[in-house]
Amino acid sequence: MVPFSKLIANASKGEKFVMYIGWIFAFFTGIGMPLFAQFMSKIFNSFGPNVSPKETLHQVRTMFFVMLGVGCGIGLFGTVYWLILLRFSNTISRRTKESYLEAILKQETGWFDSFNYTELSSRITKETVAINKAVGEKVGLMIFAIGMTMCGFAIGIINGWSLALANCAIAPVIGGCAAVFFKSIEDKSAKALKAYG
Repeated sequence: MVPFSKLIANASKGEKFVMYIGWIFAFFTGIGMPLFAQFMSKIFNSFGPNVSPKETLHQVRTMFFVMLGVGCGIGLFGTVYWLILLRFSNTISRRTKESYLEAILKQETGWFDSFNYTELSSRITKETVAINKAVGEKVGLMIFAIGMTMCGFAIGIINGWSLALANCAIAPVIGGCAAVFFKSIEDKSAKALKAYG
């Protein structure tokens, strides 16, 4: 396992700053999803026997424009975060590939006898693609999910604090189970990687 700081070691300070901006956009994209569901619930609540059709139409029309704004915000923020992180990950991947190739070319000729030289190019490509996904797509989706979870809990606490409090009590158990699950997957993938080189 390589720490994330090592994966982005080839990035300049400006590129890291852009990466952090992409993370902020990813977080706000995640926040938009529970907000969208919150506004949708207001539309459903506007229908009822005690509400006149005119009031219902006004409420639905208002929520339509609010949801349209939130949807456009999600689309804009999601596109910006995806493009920023895609560009950043491609830059890091290219620099890593160049550094990898440079390190290989500096080796003594006897080093090439210990490796199958036909596998080197495919191995470089495979590992740089994994780095590309790790620093771009995976981190962006993780921050997106964190923003969605935090906003969902906040909306839950505001609208139904007793159920949200019960969910908060159960969350550490779910988190512990997820940690055990991901640890077992990590161990199995490490064994498979070790077995196949």
